Formats: sequence, C-alpha cells, structure tokens
Amino acid sequence: MKKTILIILMVVLLQAEGKAQMMSAFGVGYHFFPARSESFQHFFSSYNAYNAYKIKTGFDKDFGMYSGPVIAWKTFLPLGDNGFLMGFDIGFGKLKASNFVEFVNDDRRYLTLDMLDITPKMLLGWKLSLVTVAASFGIDYMPASLEVFMKFNDGTLSYGNEYTLNGIYEANRVAGIAGGLFSFSIGESVLLSLAADYVFKPGKGALSTPETFDEFNSFRTFISFPKDLALYLSYPYDYNNVVSQDMGGLKYTLTLNYVFGK
Repeated sequence: MKKTILIILMVVLLQAEGKAQMMSAFGVGYHFFPARSESFQHFFSSYNAYNAYKIKTGFDKDFGMYSGPVIAWKTFLPLGDNGFLMGFDIGFGKLKASNFVEFVNDDRRYLTLDMLDITPKMLLGWKLSLVTVAASFGIDYMPASLEVFMKFNDGTLSYGNEYTLNGIYEANRVAGIAGGLFSFSIGESVLLSLAADYVFKPGKGALSTPETFDEFNSFRTFISFPKDLALYLSYPYDYNNVVSQDMGGLKYTLTLNYVFGK
C-alpha cells in the first residue's frame, strides 16, 4: 500500500511540473542510527556468560551506533501561495557497526554488521523564507551482512569454520518509517537538511518484518546465527534460537544539498 502511494505521488509531481515551480536538490552527508536489537543483545549477553572464565573484556550490550555516508535526492512542489508543499525524498546510504570480545590471551572475536540503507519517503510540509519543515513517512529497505571472525594477538584474521560461528551471514528487511525534515537555505543554491526518522521494529509497523541472519555453507544448507550461545552448542538445529534483523529506533541524517530550480 505504501509503495502504491509513493508511486502516485511521483506521478502527481511529474504532471505538476509545468503548472508550478518545482525545486529539487541533490545532497551528500552522513547518517547515524543508535538502534537497539533485542536478539543481538541476547546473543552478546549469552556469549559473555558462557565464556566468562576466559574473557578479559566482554562484548558491549549492543552494537551501539550505526553510521555511514549517504546521498539523497529531494523534490518539492508548492501547494498554492501560502508556503505549503509536498515532495519526495529518496536516500541511498551505508550503515556500519562493530562489537568485539577480548580473551585473556589477547585474541579477539569480532562481529561487524554492514547494512545498505534505501529510504523512499513522502513529504508534506511548509516553507517560510529560508526554513522548510516537513513530516515524512515511507519505507526503509535494509539488506545486511554480518561478518563473524577471529583476530589473533599476532594480527592475523580467521573467517574459517575452524572456529564456531565464524562466517558471513546475510539478511533482508523492509521497515516502515515516519519522521520529520528540517532544512535551512544557505544562499541561493545550498540547502542544509536534518532528517529524523523512526524505524519501526518488527511487529510495530505494517512493513516491518523480521529476517534471520543466514549463512549458505559448503554443504548447500542454511545456517542461522544463534541468539543464545549455550542453547546453540547444546541444540545447534533449534530454528527458534536465531538472531533476527530487529533493529529499531530513531535514525538521523544530515546532508548538504545543491538546489536545482526554485
């Protein structure tokens, strides 16, 4: 349904191009996502507890701050002469976060999570002089890759399956998002924008679906990354004991934009 609405908006904007003066902007910037994942928190806690006797520094509670570069395209269409406007915003970015545990022999185990971040959004707002504010809603497509590897005290790395859990796991997820945009014009052709979008967790949005992190191994089978280490070592094929891509929370995006048309 939301995808249909976004397509309708694009058609309306294109049809209105000859009737009203549109403004478009291309931007580059950075975004920050201090997300929380209940399933990853469970894994980090269970790993620390199971290996407590040989750990010097345990995993942090969660991945913490995801961050990375982003590019964005915005198009605004005035709705009359009172400053109201509607628009479309799409961003393409990368988000990355890492967590590690250090053992008493100074070896480390790393978990590094990389996510592609594609966010088409509808905008409805108001422009007054140099300032534009708008409410937004849309979707967030987040294919992710989880790398699990060892870093030994001599600096060498191991991704091989000689160590439990090592490997590269992948997941896909589409989440509903809603938030707001604040933009400030700097001169005639530059726009500074800050967006804050709430990414809904699974079960808390029509398009928020949890996906497990799976590895496709040499035996042509999928292995899911476990949520509880002790349970996994006792029952490795418990398909309820899996980490899902359940990150949620506010995501902040700061971009500097070049404006085409006004």
